[in-house]
Amino acid sequence: FYSRGHRGVRTDVLSIYDKATLNQTGEIVLPGGKRAQTLTEAGAFQLSADERFAYVFNFTPASSVTVVDLINRRVVGDVDIPGCVHAFALKAGGFASLCGNGGIVSTKLDAAGRQAGQSMSAPFSDIDNDPMFTRPAIIDGVAYFPTYKGKIQEIDLNGEAAVVGESWPIAAEEPAPAKKGFFSKIPGIGKKEDAGGKRLPSGWQLASKDDAGRLYLLTRKTDTIDDHDTGGDEVWVIDPKARKVMNRLKLRSDSQLIEVTGGADPYLVALNPDMSLDVFKANTGEFVRRIGGQIVMSPFAIIAD
Repeated sequence: FYSRGHRGVRTDVLSIYDKATLNQTGEIVLPGGKRAQTLTEAGAFQLSADERFAYVFNFTPASSVTVVDLINRRVVGDVDIPGCVHAFALKAGGFASLCGNGGIVSTKLDAAGRQAGQSMSAPFSDIDNDPMFTRPAIIDGVAYFPTYKGKIQEIDLNGEAAVVGESWPIAAEEPAPAKKGFFSKIPGIGKKEDAGGKRLPSGWQLASKDDAGRLYLLTRKTDTIDDHDTGGDEVWVIDPKARKVMNRLKLRSDSQLIEVTGGADPYLVALNPDMSLDVFKANTGEFVRRIGGQIVMSPFAIIAD
């Protein structure tokens, strides 16, 4: 907040809301005006594994993480993560951050939330040739990061430090182009032929998961990685253990954001260009309904309960 609208003294706060009523119930002032002001990304604000602490990513342009004690509602302190971004919770306490050298740094915290150690992995991400999206889906403590060129990078967050796993390609066959018949040669009668081609991950909030441990990935038919944030019209349902595409769900329009709800019969929600939300049965791809439309502001994130 600024004291004079868009100028003046800046105050950063962590606002606390009641999920049932959406009423604000409190706030914690974040000192120094350091909070990174970027498009919303999950890694820029996370809770610790036990939900006692919150991690707020800062960029001034030096990068750091503010640790907030949610029980006592006070700031514990800052952790420097030079050259790195975000804070993904480690199950044993602390957080991991992605770094510009292609590695990942793990920060260990003590019981009070103060820094107790830090370790850097060897570089594993080829940022120049196949960078990762920094918005993973996390299943059973394993983060699955899509890459621009269609791979999945696994990072295990279950211990005191992040463990870099394998990177594997997302493989799915494209439907064969329809055979040309006599009527296809007549303009206005023949159906438009599917040109085939590859699909790549694309979108802003492009990965999600369900309670059965399946990974959902928004994809786009393209020949370039330059439209990696554009969004797509098809969601691939992937078994990450078998590393196999189990289903391909066709959306009704291009979407930049998807999310999957919990439960045995989950819903897939996709944001449309007119800001309406399409709801599908995630197990089958069956369209259920459309919600809203023409919202004044574009949602930055969709969070399932």
